[in-house]
Amino acid sequence: MIKIIKERPVVIVANSSLYILHYRKLLIKSLKKNNHMITISPIDKATKELSRISIHIPWRVNRKKDSNSISFIFSFLRFIFLVRAIKPKLIHGHTLKTNLIVSIVSAIYGIPCILSFTGLGRLSKSKKYNLIFNIIIKTIMFFSTRDLIRFYKFK
Repeated sequence: MIKIIKERPVVIVANSSLYILHYRKLLIKSLKKNNHMITISPIDKATKELSRISIHIPWRVNRKKDSNSISFIFSFLRFIFLVRAIKPKLIHGHTLKTNLIVSIVSAIYGIPCILSFTGLGRLSKSKKYNLIFNIIIKTIMFFSTRDLIRFYKFK
């Protein structure tokens, strides 16, 4: 008999399965007891073990081309389609690039999000890209505190 889950899931997102497994394993186990939960991350060496403790959905993110805007747009669009299909009640994001994508997508769909900054990455340490880093942080802050009422109109 197939069990139908009517409750919307909690989603944990990061740009590495190893990160989720290493730092969020206890969170996954405690959420799994109370809620339906899903993890979303790229496939790497820890994906198999992560799939044993949670429902894992692979997210094609090219981590080697972090600064490539075309690669970012494709990652963004893939995440929009994943969230649209899953319809989560909460998204918990980790890492700078993931938090930027999660904050924008959660604002579009009106889904609450929790963002953790594990480290601010190479951009925070670079004096050359300091302006870009500040724009990214302000964009995350803007979208994570707003909901989309209708196209181009935020609450």
